[in-house]
Amino acid sequence: MAQGVTIIFNLIMMKILSLNDFGVYSYARTIAQYFDYSNIGTRYAMDRLVPVSSKVKSDLILHLCLFSTQLIAYSVFILLLSLGIISGMAEVFFVIAGICFAFSNIYCVYRRDCSDLNVVIVVNFLASVLPISAALIACLLHLPLITIAEYFFTGQLLLLFILLIKYKLFSFFFKLPRSYIRSFKFVFLIGFPMFVASFVTMLGMTEDRLFIKHFFGYAALGKYSIILYVFSFLIILPNVLGQVFMPEIIRDVRQGSSREVTRAFWFLIALLVPLLVFICALIPFAVKVFLPKYSPYALYMCFASLVVIPYAMMFPFLTALNALDKRSIIVKINFFSVIVYSVLLLGYFKITSNLSYSVLLDLKLSYGLLNVILLYIVFKFELKKFLLKKDNV
Repeated sequence: MAQGVTIIFNLIMMKILSLNDFGVYSYARTIAQYFDYSNIGTRYAMDRLVPVSSKVKSDLILHLCLFSTQLIAYSVFILLLSLGIISGMAEVFFVIAGICFAFSNIYCVYRRDCSDLNVVIVVNFLASVLPISAALIACLLHLPLITIAEYFFTGQLLLLFILLIKYKLFSFFFKLPRSYIRSFKFVFLIGFPMFVASFVTMLGMTEDRLFIKHFFGYAALGKYSIILYVFSFLIILPNVLGQVFMPEIIRDVRQGSSREVTRAFWFLIALLVPLLVFICALIPFAVKVFLPKYSPYALYMCFASLVVIPYAMMFPFLTALNALDKRSIIVKINFFSVIVYSVLLLGYFKITSNLSYSVLLDLKLSYGLLNVILLYIVFKFELKKFLLKKDNV
């Protein structure tokens, strides 16, 4: 739901903001997303530890996670301000809202791991509705971007206060837990590998926006973010549908078979190809009706929608490698692909004076294809090793 509400909100922002302001908005929201990783892995340790721990131990883990997250988040925020990476009050408000969201997200994970699904649904609903509803009021009043950002921040801050009061979390933020260092080290070591994998993936998905802002400014980033709008909501669909195949893939791979991986792969292809053909035919008409000032970018949007294919194809292989307990290999593949992508991006931005969105989309497509190819090769190799080991037992 949160992603759906955000997609609709982004469409409204595209319609009312100038290219420059939409670039500021896109940049600030991108930076804000990184603060969801300020837990440095303790949030992933919760998934492993909370379901099998007592209430006292679970609360200690939540305490460690929230306290550590705020220390990292505030330190990084001050650093980004001092380096000028965050500048302007609109960016400040959106980024602080992102920090608040990181706290509420951690609490959602905790309650989910405790099987309190009703609380998870309520908090997720409020996290989607409160900040965006507040920002929409500013949009309807035709207020400037800085006021929209202030309203958005106010809605997110309200949610945080609700959590602090309703669920009595004040001590979790403002009181250092006993045996902090010893307990933190244990929790950190469990969650850190998953943190690295997730953070590198996030970097690969967003670093092109950071490069554009640095080399060409907000207006160019605004234009690129509009082009990627279709990509940003299409990428959700295969990931959601892929969850259906996860249990079958894991069971099948653990038995030494790749049948379910192949089935999921071709199902996603069969779903995406006709859907993308339809969307590409629809985009020029939809843009002309709803966003006429961006009609010249309709062809780029069509190309961007096709870029989603390799990113969707990663899911079956990632699930299969996880089933084989090869998470460290996934991290290495992610690292390698991101390094290659980063070098190509940096090289392109260093040599060009005229930004080509076609080249950027080609590079994004290449990054996705490189990941899929490496994941496929490694999966086949690791499955053979697994079968040999199984036969020798």
